[in-house]
Amino acid sequence: MYHSMKTCFLTLLLTAICSIFACAQLTTDQVQYSKGKIIYHNQRVIKPKEIGSILLQNPSPGMPRYIKKYKTNNGMAAAFAGLGGGAVGFSLGSAIGGGKINTGVIGAGIGGILIGVLFDSFARKNLKLAVNTYNIPYQSPVPNESSEK
Repeated sequence: MYHSMKTCFLTLLLTAICSIFACAQLTTDQVQYSKGKIIYHNQRVIKPKEIGSILLQNPSPGMPRYIKKYKTNNGMAAAFAGLGGGAVGFSLGSAIGGGKINTGVIGAGIGGILIGVLFDSFARKNLKLAVNTYNIPYQSPVPNESSEK
């Protein structure tokens, strides 16, 4: 009887230790930004609606500002690129249908697309700043070279 109780206790202790290590791994999730996608927790791609809520878990004072700028610039990029693409598509579609090519509308559409690309680069810059700010607590400290001398 003593042997089975000892085995039961050791099994319970080992299970508790393993669960502690498993829980410790869950709290140190970093967010990675690569190739225009956000990767989070074992390479799971974050949906655009989840980005703000996940990154705002970090209590950094600059985080809400980065997220707000990202969302604003991303919305502006989508609006300008969508309108520009629509203008170009409408003009080319009417030309294919036998109508006259309106170069002014095509030019305005290309301009809208370029402005959308510009806003998209601003959005990505703020997203990278937000991800870097989120990951600061998870980074290992870099030894100071002057203190080692």
